Amino acid sequence: DGEMYLAVAQSVCEPTEPNAQCNHTAHPMSSILQWDRVHKRFSELLAYTDESHGKRFGGAPVRREDILVHQAALRISAGRVRQWSSIVVGGGDPGMGWPGVVEGGVVAGRMTLLIAASADEGALAYEFRFQEVVGLDGSAAATMSPLEDFVYVAAEDDNAISIFAAGQNYDITQRKVSHFRQLQVLSEEPLAGGNSIRAPIAYGLRGIRQLTHSLTTDCSGYKK
Repeated sequence: DGEMYLAVAQSVCEPTEPNAQCNHTAHPMSSILQWDRVHKRFSELLAYTDESHGKRFGGAPVRREDILVHQAALRISAGRVRQWSSIVVGGGDPGMGWPGVVEGGVVAGRMTLLIAASADEGALAYEFRFQEVVGLDGSAAATMSPLEDFVYVAAEDDNAISIFAAGQNYDITQRKVSHFRQLQVLSEEPLAGGNSIRAPIAYGLRGIRQLTHSLTTDCSGYKK
C-alpha cells in the first residue's frame, strides 16, 4: 500500500537463552508501528493510508491535520520473534478486498501476509488487512435508535444505509479511538473496501436521501 511499517518484538529472556529455559514465559506483545510522514516518526497505526484515501478522494493524500485521526495500536502475541517478513499471495486486482476462495482453490484478488519466525510459537502468519468504514459517500440523513445505542446513516452517492454502534471504542492500549463502530452496510451494489458479510446487497436504496427509525412493540396486527 506504499506505507512503511516497523515490527518490534519484545522478550524478557536474553537472546542467547536456550528455548528450554525460556519457553512458556509470558512475553510482552509485539508492536506493529507505521511511519507518520507529518511528524517524521513511527507511531501507532493510522486509520487512512494515502493510497486508500486517494481511492475515495480523487488521488488526494491524507490531510496533515487528519493524519492522526482515529489512530489505533496493533499488538501481536508472537513470543520471541527472531525475524519478520511479509509476502503477497494471490493475484488480480489488489483493491478487491478480501480475496476469498473460488472453485478449485484458486485465490481471487490479493492479500499481504505478515510472517513471524518465533522461537516460542514457530512460524506465525497474519493477514495484514484492516476493515474500512464504507457506505458514507454522499451522506444525506442520519437518525439514532430510541435507546440511543445505534446510529443509521443514509448515503445518496453510495446508495447505502450504514449501521453504527454508539459508544466509546478503545484499542488494546486503552486509547480511545472513536465514538462509533460500524456494524454493517446495506447497499445496492458492492462497495470498494467492503465485503459480503459487512456490506450485503440490498435493493430499493438507490438515491436514498431520507431516513426514519421507529420502534414497534405491538405485534397484535401480525398474523401467524
